[in-house]
Amino acid sequence: MELMNLKLFLENHQMMDENERLRQKALLLHQENQNLLSEMKKKQLELSREH
Repeated sequence: MELMNLKLFLENHQMMDENERLRQKALLLHQENQNLLSEMKKKQLELSREH
């Protein structure tokens, strides 16, 4: 029983580490997406002012 608990504890710890890594990656991707969207809107505004 203790061995099973240890295995589950370690597996849970690995999952939490992976979750944190993925959360950080998702945050970076969200920030990159926001930056790209901002650039796109800026260029679109510049183009609309030229016409």
